[in-house]
Amino acid sequence: MKSSPRTFLMMFTALTLLAGCAAPTPVSEPSPTVDIPATAQAAVDATLAVATVVQATIDSAVSGTVTAMPTPPPPPAGTPTPAPAVDYYTLTEDELNALIDQAVTDALAASEDASAATIYYVDDGTLSEEELYYLDLYYQAAEEALALAEEALYIYEDIYGELLVDTVALLTAIEEDLTDISDNLTEMTDLLAQGADAANAALDQLQQKAGETAANIQAAQEGSQNWLEVNRGEQQRLEDYLAAVQPTNVAGNRLAALADAQTYITTMREALGDQKISLAEFQNIAQLGVNAGAGLNLHGLAGAGGDFQSQILQMNGQMARGELPQLRGGLDAFECGLPRR
Repeated sequence: MKSSPRTFLMMFTALTLLAGCAAPTPVSEPSPTVDIPATAQAAVDATLAVATVVQATIDSAVSGTVTAMPTPPPPPAGTPTPAPAVDYYTLTEDELNALIDQAVTDALAASEDASAATIYYVDDGTLSEEELYYLDLYYQAAEEALALAEEALYIYEDIYGELLVDTVALLTAIEEDLTDISDNLTEMTDLLAQGADAANAALDQLQQKAGETAANIQAAQEGSQNWLEVNRGEQQRLEDYLAAVQPTNVAGNRLAALADAQTYITTMREALGDQKISLAEFQNIAQLGVNAGAGLNLHGLAGAGGDFQSQILQMNGQMARGELPQLRGGLDAFECGLPRR
């Protein structure tokens, strides 16, 4: 049984009275003085400390029972800034690869924001005019980013579609996912354009399209994880092919060697004329280059930039690595350095 404060006070009073009735006891040394106020304050402080701990425990328990609210979407970015024009055909393959990888990443991030914002805003069962405005900004930003990524993918397929078939197959699948995302966003934008009443009447449809968009985003993210690795493998196979090519027809004299070199130049220029090189063109040019280089080297022909055979091997390597801008410049310099006879 716990003693109440009243009982404790009565006992304390009785003991005090008894002490007063007892015979006085001699004291050899003065007893230390007890600081009653300080002792009382210490007791109060201890009580407050315990109360604080208890309250903190209660607050923690209460907060643990509250369901976390959905995280609101990030603020819309406003009207998208048009992307600067890029001449894709002046880029090397590695530069185009980096541009595509970043463009796809940006497009998926913008689409993810648009999908999350849609789900968040329709969750309470209504869309305000302000929310419609914000959603429209999200959709504009996503569609702008998607258009840029799809354009870069299309150019890549146009340039390397006949040479790097494995890479292009993966990029085509990514492009299809981006197209699905874009189609969903277009439908959602069309719904918003009909006004608040129409949009609120189609909340289920908006939510469904947002869910489909999220699924397309996940598919595109999974598909985009290893395409660069596949591309590097294909580039290496092309370079390995070049290293294995041996001369099959070496010119017997100086004039024939120069003629073979000119055939190599002409064939390369024709292949580059449509901004792309097919596998058949690649293999043919590789063989013509090795033959021409062997003939030039055999007859002691060299230019200011070194022996012609090394220059040809360098240009063939640029063709394999997709360094087409450098290849065009190198081809011009190679031709200018050839003797006329």
